[in-house]
Amino acid sequence: MYLIRKGSVILVVVLVATLLVAACAPTPTPAPPEPAATEEPATTEEAPPEEEPAATEEPAVDEKPSALRVTFSWPTFIDPAVGNDYSGSTSLTNIYDTLVFPNAAGGTDPWLAESWEVSDDGLTYTFKLREGVKFHDGSELQAGDVVYSFNRLQEVGEGFAYLITGVESVTAVDDYTVEFKLEQPSGLFLPSLVRLYVVNEELVRENTQAEGPYGDEGDYGKDWLLTHDAGSGPFQVVEFPLEEYLLMEKFEDWWNADSFHPNAPDQVRFIATTETATVRSLMDDGELEITDQWQTIEALEALDGMDGVGTIAFPTMTSFYYMINTTKPPLDDLNCRQAVAWAFDYDQAVALEWPG
Repeated sequence: MYLIRKGSVILVVVLVATLLVAACAPTPTPAPPEPAATEEPATTEEAPPEEEPAATEEPAVDEKPSALRVTFSWPTFIDPAVGNDYSGSTSLTNIYDTLVFPNAAGGTDPWLAESWEVSDDGLTYTFKLREGVKFHDGSELQAGDVVYSFNRLQEVGEGFAYLITGVESVTAVDDYTVEFKLEQPSGLFLPSLVRLYVVNEELVRENTQAEGPYGDEGDYGKDWLLTHDAGSGPFQVVEFPLEEYLLMEKFEDWWNADSFHPNAPDQVRFIATTETATVRSLMDDGELEITDQWQTIEALEALDGMDGVGTIAFPTMTSFYYMINTTKPPLDDLNCRQAVAWAFDYDQAVALEWPG
């Protein structure tokens, strides 16, 4: 507004100054008349109408993109063949697409695969892919990308590779048809595909280092995918300073963009901290919308007392696990690990009310 008003004042001042200069100019002395015989009637010229001052255009105001900022435990891995913890899973689900997607009823819905067929013996699954699905670089997702993503996940052997097992082969029948052959029938195969995130084969290969632990596949693009994405999901990576935050923005060409909620943010920032004082400071400064789940009850109660901040509780399906180092004594002993497993009070753990 200041710039607009300032521009208007300048225009008025310039216009008034022009009128004042015209009014203060000396009146010209008329020339003596010519002889009557040769005098022609004088013609008077009308002064051109004064031009209206050009209307000033109000400068466009850049609208700040809407943002959703959430704190998370760290590190987070956004490589589909590596990430599998809470922050990693949340990131992958927003950056990549899968053949099927879980629904609230515990089943699976069509996603990248618009339909599929299962052979009578339960050993062959044939998926028909949606046509026209775009990766974030604008290229089209096809069956070869699905095959590459599965082979990469199995070869790297990290992340969610342990979920998708018992597969004998995966083949691209044509550009939009993928065939999975199983070693034996399994009711777990289809739901396990919610963790087969499809990557852009061409883009990953372009950013694969020749030297690496995977033979002809070099490093399989792991170094590049540590901070970049090759997905087709609803959000794409903008920047990822590893120890600070992950910034994503809405992918407007997402194949399922019609399902975006009207309040879906333009940008999402996952912030690498669970430190109570930092979370409180960010929330107090209006720089945080959602806290991580690792805040203590005392911290949540303190946040709940802040203006404009509230706490909510709702049931979720999630898993908690303890990581132990099985390479050091005494946990390098299988008998010791079995003793820990037998001694753990599972009923008490399930009965706990988790504050986060």
